[in-house]
Amino acid sequence: SSGINAEWPLRLGICALIRYIMKLRRTLHEKTLLKSYAMSHSSILESSALLALRHTTRDHPEGEMESSEDVGQIMVLLMKMIGARRVLEIGTFTGVATLKIAENLPKDGKIVSLDIDEGFVNIGRPFFEEAGVSDKIEVKIEKATTSLQGMVDEGGAGSFDLAFIDADKYNYPLYYEYCLKLVRAGGIIIFDNSMFSRKLPWNTHKEPFSCIHEVNERAKKEPGVSSVLLTIGDGALIIWKHS
Repeated sequence: SSGINAEWPLRLGICALIRYIMKLRRTLHEKTLLKSYAMSHSSILESSALLALRHTTRDHPEGEMESSEDVGQIMVLLMKMIGARRVLEIGTFTGVATLKIAENLPKDGKIVSLDIDEGFVNIGRPFFEEAGVSDKIEVKIEKATTSLQGMVDEGGAGSFDLAFIDADKYNYPLYYEYCLKLVRAGGIIIFDNSMFSRKLPWNTHKEPFSCIHEVNERAKKEPGVSSVLLTIGDGALIIWKHS
């Protein structure tokens, strides 16, 4: 009898663990269904060149850095809403977002994309050519802060309609400062990975989480801007610079 009683805590613990696992599986299944439903009811149209570049990028060892389709679609909708002609991108990687933007710019539109690794960018160049948008894309290979400061020094303040940032998270506060200068009044600034692997709410005092959190906080309080932090992808912070 005492042996049976001793087994009860273990049995209860196992039952609780099984219930937790089943609940977790249901939650994951529901999230997958919701994501699938949302994507199937979004008008995401991508060229064969862009789809091929996505496939190539996903096979890359660093493929998780690719920007997601839903974030890309929101960016394109915002571009069209404000009539964007000049876009600044910080963090090219293989150029998935670069190509998405270029394909949705008008004929005389331009995207200036910044990256420090030409090897990554070279993966995307053949796809830019295939899509026929290479003339819309200017890539600067150097530290992003160097390029950004150069643009400010050359009188580029207010010269961009939209900025998309998906680069090293430690410099997010600096990129925020530069984009406030370089994006015109009425323009849009979008930060990707603004939830950073869904770990941000529990790590706001550790780098690089604290750097992302700083931008999220500043965008909420900054005079002259309005923001919304969306949970799509890995989190997308959308900022409207209204003055």
